Amino acid sequence: MIYWDHNATSPLRQRVKSRMVDALDRYHANASSSHSLGQECRHAIDSSRKVMADLIGVDPSELVFTASASESNLMALWGLWLARTKENPSRRKIITSPIEHNSVYENILFLKETFDAEVVYAPLLETGELDLRAFRELIQNPDEVALVSMIGAHNEVGIIQPWQEIADECAAVGVPYHVDLVQCFIREPLKLGQSKVSAVTLCFHKAGGPKGVGVLYINKKTRMEFLVRGGSQEKKRRAGTENILAIVGAGALAEEAPVLQVDFEDSVRRVRDFFEAEMKTRRFPIRIVGEKAKRIPNTSYVLFDGIRSDALMMALDLSSICVSTGSACSSGIPTPSRSILKLGYTEAEALSGVRFSLGPQNTRDEALQVLEVLGAALSKKKAA
Repeated sequence: MIYWDHNATSPLRQRVKSRMVDALDRYHANASSSHSLGQECRHAIDSSRKVMADLIGVDPSELVFTASASESNLMALWGLWLARTKENPSRRKIITSPIEHNSVYENILFLKETFDAEVVYAPLLETGELDLRAFRELIQNPDEVALVSMIGAHNEVGIIQPWQEIADECAAVGVPYHVDLVQCFIREPLKLGQSKVSAVTLCFHKAGGPKGVGVLYINKKTRMEFLVRGGSQEKKRRAGTENILAIVGAGALAEEAPVLQVDFEDSVRRVRDFFEAEMKTRRFPIRIVGEKAKRIPNTSYVLFDGIRSDALMMALDLSSICVSTGSACSSGIPTPSRSILKLGYTEAEALSGVRFSLGPQNTRDEALQVLEVLGAALSKKKAA
């Protein structure tokens, strides 16, 4: 099996798995209990929080463990909106990009439907990156703006947005900025304490960590309403008994992060770049989305001219190669990616897209196997 779908999720790393298996026996008490076993569980959570905080350069008190990145995005969007509009009801605008992950996009639309938020989509350059000059114009009246939320690296095409610069612009006018950095985590160094971001969403299962746990970083200067109430967990910022097993696994992944970051920047990028170069050398009828932009090192989103992505994916899957079509399916009917359409491609082009997303275990030999299968499928299509 060749697994090239790491932007969806990655297999558990061995160190993470071993730590979680050990935790199954050790940490079965409630971390809110005052007895010794409960306090041992509390210590395990706090230890993971500290190693995570040290990795991204923040204070441990600024990290809230959640159940997923989707929950972290919801907490940030709703929490910032409620806090900002409580202070000043005239703050109705939410500025975002047209290519957000659905967990941001749909929550913003829900805020529009529920609270009459005004959604403003910041324009993009031809490269797919945010137009910073146009963005500055959008935040010139900060008393009208509730918050800004924009993705850091796109989950489908891998384009990295200028999130640090966006944070600087927002801080200059006093507008909170939330950024989803899920696809950046581990794949590039993050030092959030040196940034002016207000809130950041992270999770771990895209880089070999466990599912069922995420993190929301909340800068200590950021005012936010908290939604999940009813318990004192996470300093009353997110009630509910903690998922200790997943949190311990996340901490184990964070311990490996310095080595993994080197792997992504070095070996993973080399395999991805080799794969793209070989497709051109072999004259595959392709376009690489975001090729001229800065991208995370493991992602290649390719449009194959004249062939549907579902047909290519079937050919790859029959050869035990796992990739993503980059399109959502409803009742078996492929639909074009909203983000690819917003990047200026036609519906037919969007339906030809395949996402190849790699991890540290993927190799040049695997790339050659993927290329052979793609070549055979494209030749068959051409002959037909």
